[in-house]
Amino acid sequence: MRKAMIALVLAVLASTLFAAESYADGKGVATSLSLAKQYISMNPDHTLNFNYAKAKRAGLSSFTLQIGRDCVAYNNQIVNEIKKNGIYSAKANPVFAKKFEPFFLYMATGTSGSGGSSPKSSMSYMCGGDQSHPHTCYNRVWLSSPPYTAQSQVMAYVQNTLGYHVTYWPGCYSGSCWNDFTKWVQAYDCPVWGAFRSQAQTYKNNTAAKWYYWTQGPEPNPEVFSYNTLAISPLWIPYVQWWHQSYCN
Repeated sequence: MRKAMIALVLAVLASTLFAAESYADGKGVATSLSLAKQYISMNPDHTLNFNYAKAKRAGLSSFTLQIGRDCVAYNNQIVNEIKKNGIYSAKANPVFAKKFEPFFLYMATGTSGSGGSSPKSSMSYMCGGDQSHPHTCYNRVWLSSPPYTAQSQVMAYVQNTLGYHVTYWPGCYSGSCWNDFTKWVQAYDCPVWGAFRSQAQTYKNNTAAKWYYWTQGPEPNPEVFSYNTLAISPLWIPYVQWWHQSYCN
């Protein structure tokens, strides 16, 4: 009888712990991700490896081990799709995207998946992404000065005067970056240079027959092959894809 009671108590405790650790809790995923990150390494092509055996020996929970496996698989699927197709897939990884969306919302809005506000997060989560510093989707700033009669003139102004560069592959999503410009900026106290950018594009005002430009940012930088994404998080590449395609598009 005593053994049966002990077994029942252990089963209840296990089920409680499992329930407490859920993909629906963005803050909980962030905590597990921070623990799993030290057992994840990055290859030169930005695919990731997870040392599951070492992480298990270190005593990581089953949920944290699953987070490690899933975030590596999610990252690698996106990277391999980019290498295969040349651009981000429009609706890649629906299963993983659904799993990690509460965590992504936690980073973008500063609100946990359970609906409550979250305290300031560790830099090991995702470069800010907390209640005080969410990764806001800022409105575009439409600039009408100075006006130009040719698109080439305003493109030269954006690059030579404002310091933008033609967006590096695969950051412009369409596969053609000729009218998409990026300037790396420091944001959210992120220690990884290149993680955030200001974006610019040129446009024509047909009524005035003049060319202008707009800017937007700071925002997570989709030029993900140009900086150390793992130094931020093993979920940074999936997060950047989600942020641009599902949150701020």
